[in-house]
Amino acid sequence: MYFNVQGIVIQEKSFGETSKHLSVLTAHRGVIFVTAKGAKKLSAKNFAAAQLFAYSDMTLYGSGPYFTMTDAKLIESFYSLRNDPVVLSLACYLAELSAVSATVSDEESELLRLFLNTLWFLNQKPEAHTFAKAVFELRLMFGSGYMPEFVCCACDCEITVGCFDASSGEFTCSECLLTRSEGKKLLEETIDAMKYIAFCDLKRLFAFSLSDKALKQLSALTEEYVCYRVDGCNTKLVFYKNMASL
Repeated sequence: MYFNVQGIVIQEKSFGETSKHLSVLTAHRGVIFVTAKGAKKLSAKNFAAAQLFAYSDMTLYGSGPYFTMTDAKLIESFYSLRNDPVVLSLACYLAELSAVSATVSDEESELLRLFLNTLWFLNQKPEAHTFAKAVFELRLMFGSGYMPEFVCCACDCEITVGCFDASSGEFTCSECLLTRSEGKKLLEETIDAMKYIAFCDLKRLFAFSLSDKALKQLSALTEEYVCYRVDGCNTKLVFYKNMASL
């Protein structure tokens, strides 16, 4: 069966001397697995569409979840991400998170939009990679069913100031924090950013700013939150952090 689908390559692996196995994130089929025959050849008609981060309109053949690419029209290559090794390493980490979080042959339009919007943002503002990472991580976790209630776990008051336990996904207000446990208090700006990331339209996801102090706090929090919930998030994350520290 032939059909057309738009998707972005989030993983690639060599297959034989000239071909590739691809993991492609799509809106309505989730992650699908595609063989691009001969795509490693520079002269191949599907060479551009078979690259990591290539977003294309693909013609595929098969009954799923494994398909063969017969044709493709490139929509966006995101090639400029490769100009900055820090941004490239971050994009690889975000692709890995997407691959781990996505379902096979199921609806993933929210995740696809999130990933595409983040890559487009990185294309425009590569210097804001720390901001992009934190926003993506948190929205991904919220969209994967790990949305916390923005109320104190002890007294049920609405959280404006307090701390967040990344392991349990619970907030504690500043007053209850004094009697229940120790913890590092979050800035009100950080909590407001978490609420914005949780509830804003994806079109406006990156349409806010943070002070350096709040961004540092948010970045540490989102990274910890992800690593408590996603197995194997460490290798590409460590590589990105090493690149960013150079």
